[in-house]
Amino acid sequence: MNIAVRTLLVALVLPLTACLGDSEAPVSAPGSATPGAEASAAPLDQAHAHNDYEHPRPLADALDHGFMSVEADVWFLGGSELYVAHDAIDIRAARTLRTLYLDPLMARFERYGAIHPQQTRPFQLLVDIKTEAQTTWAALEATLADYAPMLSVYDHGAVVPGAVEIVLSGNRPTATLAQTDHRLAFIDGRLSDLDDPPPPTLVPLISDNWTTHFGWDGNGAMPADESAKLDAITAQAAAAGYRLRFWATPDAPGTAREAVWQRLYNAGVDHLNTNDLAGLSAFLRRQRGDVADAARTRLRHPDEACAQTPEPAHWRDAGTPDAGATPPFVSAHRGAQYLAPENTLWAYRHAFAYGADTVEVDVRTSLDGVLFSLHDDTVDRTTDGEGAAATKTWAELSRLDAADFAPWAGGPYAGTRIPRLEEVLELAASVGGGVELDMKFVLDYPRLVRLVEQYGLTERSYYAASGIGATGLRALDPDIRFIHNLSGSETPEDLHAQTAQSTVFGSRLDRFTAGNIAAIHDGCMLVVPHTYDEGPEVEAAQWELGRALGIDGAQTDQPDVIRARQAAVDPRRRLPTQLVRGDGDTRVCLVNAFNRLGLPFLGLRWNGGEARTGIDGCVDLPDDPAVLQPRFDGSGALFPTRWSGA
Repeated sequence: MNIAVRTLLVALVLPLTACLGDSEAPVSAPGSATPGAEASAAPLDQAHAHNDYEHPRPLADALDHGFMSVEADVWFLGGSELYVAHDAIDIRAARTLRTLYLDPLMARFERYGAIHPQQTRPFQLLVDIKTEAQTTWAALEATLADYAPMLSVYDHGAVVPGAVEIVLSGNRPTATLAQTDHRLAFIDGRLSDLDDPPPPTLVPLISDNWTTHFGWDGNGAMPADESAKLDAITAQAAAAGYRLRFWATPDAPGTAREAVWQRLYNAGVDHLNTNDLAGLSAFLRRQRGDVADAARTRLRHPDEACAQTPEPAHWRDAGTPDAGATPPFVSAHRGAQYLAPENTLWAYRHAFAYGADTVEVDVRTSLDGVLFSLHDDTVDRTTDGEGAAATKTWAELSRLDAADFAPWAGGPYAGTRIPRLEEVLELAASVGGGVELDMKFVLDYPRLVRLVEQYGLTERSYYAASGIGATGLRALDPDIRFIHNLSGSETPEDLHAQTAQSTVFGSRLDRFTAGNIAAIHDGCMLVVPHTYDEGPEVEAAQWELGRALGIDGAQTDQPDVIRARQAAVDPRRRLPTQLVRGDGDTRVCLVNAFNRLGLPFLGLRWNGGEARTGIDGCVDLPDDPAVLQPRFDGSGALFPTRWSGA
């Protein structure tokens, strides 16, 4: 930027800051993390906060989530200050590199001798220079001198690590720094630098645009040539002593972003780039086991080899029961039916929001061939209609109120419709879950199987079918999984033999013993009985009784209760949560940080008020959430969270 343009910016932009102030993005106590967060948020070396300054509390929100790298765009407009903003029009007098980043970092360094008390490498402050390189660097160099005690330093050929490492991106004064014997900053390189590698004492980091080098966006499998290219780049960067980062990776919540993050993580990419602090924090903590993994206990196919050696003597005298699967497998019976009307999309959403692996769907066929979800033969009990469901067209069924029964009638779910099977499958696919298909009245098996395949759910789902029905389904798709529901008369030998046909074993809990559970486990299959048969008030006790016997999970009416019981044994099974902005300026929603599904009927607090979330997990606040700073204090099943500007 030439001097004339810079002078014009000074003349136009800075006077506006006196009028605008910081009201559009309040920042109270910049850099001040939540009390105690510095001890609880263990550092995440791979977490990089792109455009960190756009969060309500620059730096502080990233630190609260454990991030070890943040990015700040800076502008030099003359004088001594460097302003932090994405565009010149956003510059505010109070938002400088000192106030938002360097002063808070120095305060933490003076308190802890580090930025994160548990850090093992320097915290990275990536300074993206928006103005002309040389003049901006001269101002930045003078500024950094005031913070030298905490900074990594290059001194005559050697690097002395500090608590914070300053890396310059954007308009980079590379040649100037390369000729400097003593400096407090380093350069962010590009992939082209790998062809003629500069020393890592100058360029410790290589960053580049993902979309320039890769076409894969996380949908479907990564092409083999691109996968090989990524592995080659990471190996070359590591061999040269560089850390590696890509920007412009997919960042919208969902399975595509998760797939890209997982591939980058597996490849050993050093920094994952995001604007979603809670989302990336949850992902990385899952990878190292800090919190419950969103990944599911896998549904094995009977044709897969089983490494277990059958022990019939153990089946007859089990002694010490087997240990059940970790993580446990949870299927929500008709959805989360104590949080929403059974067999509705709301019940299925809430089940997945509490981490259910599958939802049980009672599948029926309308008079005109539409597949839908309803338990009873008639619509009388759960809707405002009458008569046999099979005698009604989809147009008739779709007009019924599926919440017209106690305790839901007239409440917030009024008007909820019966869901088509496709809607349930789409929901399950979007969150990485599966379905348990209980075929109440299905006439077109091929269409049902095609739909499950179409949504990519075959390996994450299973069918309740036996006899000729199971034979027909298996002929349509050999990859289908089945559940076998115990009659109570089977011997352990019978059940072990059945593992050659069925993946999941269900039915009432009182039909299972430690011995027949061991027989099923010796066939490498899952024991997932009901925990709801004795009533809702004892589901938690039934779960604990079953786990003591060795069950691998449960079909439950209350996935929220079962998740809380899991977390009582293993705190990592609590689900991470996040507060995100809803529709409108003052609406905020509490969601599962893994899948962004809303969490209903839970208390939120904010400066001066409190309320319970609605059926969608949302609350209308009296003012902008950035001002009120809402928070959720947690529950037995859910980790607490606070507003972070998502």
